[in-house]
Amino acid sequence: MVGLAFLAVGGLLGPPNVKGATAVKKSELIEKLSSRFGGNKEAAAHALESVADTIAREVAKGEKVVVKGLGTFEKVVVEKSKKAKKKTKKPTHKPGFSASREFHDVVSGAKKLPKLAKTRLAAVDTAKVEAVAAVAEEKVEAAVKKAAPVVRKAAATAAQRATPVVEKAAATPTAQRATTAAKKAAASPAVKKATTAARRTVKRATPVRRTPPPTPPTPPEE
Repeated sequence: MVGLAFLAVGGLLGPPNVKGATAVKKSELIEKLSSRFGGNKEAAAHALESVADTIAREVAKGEKVVVKGLGTFEKVVVEKSKKAKKKTKKPTHKPGFSASREFHDVVSGAKKLPKLAKTRLAAVDTAKVEAVAAVAEEKVEAAVKKAAPVVRKAAATAAQRATPVVEKAAATPTAQRATTAAKKAAASPAVKKATTAARRTVKRATPVRRTPPPTPPTPPEE
């Protein structure tokens, strides 16, 4: 936590104001941090930028960010001179940082940080992953094949149970009355007249095909 917090401070507040101290650049911070990510510089850069960006956003909103083992980040009001106050009454803010006791002890030398253990990220065995995926796919296919007969049987059973219900519903007095009413309506004079009129209309609209007269034979030449 302290090591990562040091990186956040470096990203937000810049190099320390100490005589003879060298400024550690962002690329160098990423290089040092990458040893904690198995040499993965992309992961290290993402971690550094994520920490610095998150702290900056929270402080800009007026939140106080407390990082155990490092200190507190907060937005503080800049004290203006009388001349500056006359120009604008709007307060000016700046980022503030107060180090924790542990951070003080580490910087002063009163407390020593433990040696960093070299960590290596486990390499992903692509062949093993593909083998596991293939086995899982086979299991799924087997489960589907096993379930297919059960599903078919259940569907057939449901259809058999539903058939008597449908037949019974069709045989009810209400359904029979509806069927009789439909037949009567179809046999009513109005419907018959409409059907006859429609047939006549279609017959009139259909052009009559006339066969042309046969062509007379041509007389033989003398």
